[in-house]
Order: sequence, then structure tokens, then C-alpha cells
Amino acid sequence: MKYAQEIERAFNQAFSDARGYLAFNRKEFKLSIFREQENVQTALDALELAATTKDDTQYILKARQFANYYFGTLVPQAIEAFENGNIQKVLSLSENGGTASIEQFQFQMKTYKNKLTEQLDREFQQLRDDQTKAQTAFILFIFTILTILITIARIMMKKSEDHSMH
Repeated sequence: MKYAQEIERAFNQAFSDARGYLAFNRKEFKLSIFREQENVQTALDALELAATTKDDTQYILKARQFANYYFGTLVPQAIEAFENGNIQKVLSLSENGGTASIEQFQFQMKTYKNKLTEQLDREFQQLRDDQTKAQTAFILFIFTILTILITIARIMMKKSEDHSMH
């Protein structure tokens, strides 16, 4: 879950930085976009090592494809057009699929995180159920042992009474 959260955080920061650069022309926003690209790649690599399900693998594939498109095509084209003063091209990149692809990917990230949350909830519930069963079994075990000990004590008391009578 933490890798998925880091991927989402890094992408959202990159989206915000790209908007900031295009709106305010501040170089630190531009530099931050590519730092976040490295953070995305690092988190994707870590998630890939930890992946255990088909959903994990599919998400990683989609995220890598989107990262290649976003950081490899969309951002460089938008930055180049912006720096050359071609604001119309920047707008057209946004209108011709740039914004839609970002929104679609954000939806995919949210869906994946929701699945992870549901899976964690199921596993937590299973753990609680198992723990309840184990506690019940332990209480029954203690009760059985106490019953046996009480029975043994009664038998011994009875024998000792029988011996003292003879």
C-alpha cells in the first residue's frame, strides 16, 4: 500500500508542478517535475518487487505506460511549446487528450488503491476471526484442564478419605 501511495503522491506532485511551471514560469517547478519522475520510477520498481497479484502487475504496467507518456512525451512537448511562446500548442496538448489521460490515470490509481484497501480490510477481518477462534480454543483448553485437575483432586481426596477410614 505504501508504494501505491508514494506513486500517487509523486504523480500528483508532478501534475501540480507542471501546472505551476506553465502558470508561473518558475524553474523550481520544472526541476521538481523530473525529481518526481525519479520518485515514480523508484516506487514502481519497489512495488514490482513486492507485487503478488494480477491487479498489482496490471497496475504497474499501466503506471509505467502512463509515466512514459507523461514524462516522455506530454511534459517535454508542453515545456518546449511553453518556452517557445507557443501557448496555443500547450492548450491543444491539454485539450487533445493530455488532461483526459491524466484524469483517467488518476481514476486507475484510485481504483487500485481502493482494491488494496478492500484486500487489507478482508485480511484484517480474517485475522480478527482467527484470533477470536484461537482465544476461544484457548479458553476451552484452560477450562478442560481445570475440569481435569478438579476431577483428579476429588479422586485423590476420596482415596485419602477411604484410606483414613481403614
